[in-house]
Amino acid sequence: MTAYKIAGIVLNLEFAFGTYFGSTLEQYKVTDVTEVDHTIKTVKTSNLPIPEGDPSTILAGRRIYRTEETETILTIDETTQEPRHVIVKALDYSTITIYLNPETGMNLAELEYVWTGIVFFEIALLHGMTALHASAVETKGFAVLFSAPSGTGKSTQARLWKETIPKCSIINDDKPLLEATEQGIFVHGTPWSGKDVVNKNKRVPLKAIVFVEQAAHDAVGELQPLERIRHLFRNTYRPTDPELAQINLSLIDKITSGAWIVRFACTKEESAAKTLYKYLYLEDRS
Repeated sequence: MTAYKIAGIVLNLEFAFGTYFGSTLEQYKVTDVTEVDHTIKTVKTSNLPIPEGDPSTILAGRRIYRTEETETILTIDETTQEPRHVIVKALDYSTITIYLNPETGMNLAELEYVWTGIVFFEIALLHGMTALHASAVETKGFAVLFSAPSGTGKSTQARLWKETIPKCSIINDDKPLLEATEQGIFVHGTPWSGKDVVNKNKRVPLKAIVFVEQAAHDAVGELQPLERIRHLFRNTYRPTDPELAQINLSLIDKITSGAWIVRFACTKEESAAKTLYKYLYLEDRS
């Protein structure tokens, strides 16, 4: 059986498009498995399996239906109330099928990339890992994560490190996973890594999480415990399912107490990479 092993999770992935994964998905492929942990499948169809009856939960643009065995998410156009796509999940996440409607005129390849990522990040929580909206780089055997809301400059800082710091490479440019263990916190690459699809199949110990802010001058500062929690919560994947949300909060608590977390007010110049590298790797903090 051909499957994919991502952050230790063995998946059967059946794509309808796979456009956004490119050749990077090959590095996660395994052929020596007899069973998988989860199956994620995408189906292109205009005949969406819309559940009968009333939804269990109504959210903006979504209707959620639950039975004893499955949860079905129906997304709709809020203006026309027309169905867009349907996601059917077994409650134990053993199988997930994503039905994409070609009649919506939406970019189905992009939708596949987004929805498979959402589903995988929920699966990752079940395996004790949370996805952080960050660009992760590796240097000297450790990972540094640049995190911030979209457009703030996390990818820019990762690029500056790659160009400026010797033997520095990018692990994931959008959604690395964080795993908290008794041996420390580790960073995993995943195929879900932003529009440029830059990622590596690696597990690397964490050096620091850096929350980026744009500024006229470069300055690094430590964060207080409440600030760490607030920044982490804002930038992790936040599920709507109460059980998964509780798992995520527990992981954030472990990461907050076990990780080096700093604020970096920075420019977009080469000096920014040098300033932060000196702070994290060269200055004596004993």
